[in-house]
Amino acid sequence: MEENSEGKILKAKIRKQVADKLNAVLETGLYDRVTILAHSFGVVIATDLLADYQGDHRVRYISMGGCLKFISCKSRHIENEISKCLDNKKIEAWIDFYSDQDWLCTKTPIPKKSSHERIQQTKTQTSFSLLKQLTGESHDNYFTNEEVLKAVLNLQN
Repeated sequence: MEENSEGKILKAKIRKQVADKLNAVLETGLYDRVTILAHSFGVVIATDLLADYQGDHRVRYISMGGCLKFISCKSRHIENEISKCLDNKKIEAWIDFYSDQDWLCTKTPIPKKSSHERIQQTKTQTSFSLLKQLTGESHDNYFTNEEVLKAVLNLQN
């Protein structure tokens, strides 16, 4: 079996697991709006899933410390998924948090033909020592960052 085929199979399995969890929450009927929060490689998974989302619920998408730029350098598919998310009317907002102090992430790249109006990109203002950047400790800062927490709790925007 080709490596590419194994990658496609693994992607489909992960996507199905995440989609099943999301659908289980949505099927309860308790919510008319959901917030999808994704961190690190989870941003790749969430972007792939939300690109094709056509459900009845409104979706806010918050990405933190994503690696979409790194992955899009290897796969044109990711660039297409970003475009589809930006064009998807079911996604009412996409808030993308990144930090120059986080060496494991980048700001989400906006494909040339896509609208940048549907995404709010926010650089977190934190300062970490070189050691904390090298060890990846700065990559976990999103979980305690005040700006991120306010966005998650919908206290801004």
